[in-house]
Amino acid sequence: MEKQEHILDPEAMGKRIKERRTLLHFSIEQLAEQTELSPRYLQELESGRRCPSLKTADLLAHCLNMTVDFLLHGAQEEDTEASSLEDLVRSCPPGQVENLERLVAVFLRSVAEAAKEAASRNTSGEEASPIRFSGKERLDSEPSVAENRSRKK
Repeated sequence: MEKQEHILDPEAMGKRIKERRTLLHFSIEQLAEQTELSPRYLQELESGRRCPSLKTADLLAHCLNMTVDFLLHGAQEEDTEASSLEDLVRSCPPGQVENLERLVAVFLRSVAEAAKEAASRNTSGEEASPIRFSGKERLDSEPSVAENRSRKK
């Protein structure tokens, strides 16, 4: 079996960080607050001028709801749950894809915020309580990925 060489590409890694941050509708400042990293450092990561430590990569992956493998290499292990989600997205009527994008973005941001809060409250090593949503999460105020793309044009 031929050995594959894995080389980190800081620019590609930075692009993945920025794309996921944008997808979740996080500003640099919001991600900095979530991760307790400086906005300047995050900008350097996103531009490919810096590479994160493993600890920082793990923190970013957790806050951005991605695997460390995907963050570092752009590859993910085959996940049957992800495949099931992909099938559901493919079956979504075209007119409803933007609503689905909004829903997922709100959900992922809420999960990341709740996990961060739970981690800051729970330093004793106890199992975290289930994530509860406040009901304040609003879909109609969240721009869709498609809307964000059209604004950039």
